[in-house]
Amino acid sequence: ERLTRDHVASNTREQLRILTSGGEVKHKNVQKGFDADYVYYRGKEFPGLSVTRAFGDFNGKLGNRQLISSEPDVVTRRLRESDEVLVMGS
Repeated sequence: ERLTRDHVASNTREQLRILTSGGEVKHKNVQKGFDADYVYYRGKEFPGLSVTRAFGDFNGKLGNRQLISSEPDVVTRRLRESDEVLVMGS
């Protein structure tokens, strides 16, 4: 069972949050064989990040509009006897 989801620009829920915040998501081919979705302010060429959540990224904040959020997803779940490993990271 997956407890978390990736905070990337290709995630539909994150895209909705970005669009509501005045941004847009553009699909770009960054090198041969590799393409990804990136976050931009609507009509601008910045910040151009593929992640949608990060700590201390001032390029993701323009005035009071916050495209790159530091707000985490919080998941609460009871541990089961069958659970063997818990990995926490950032």
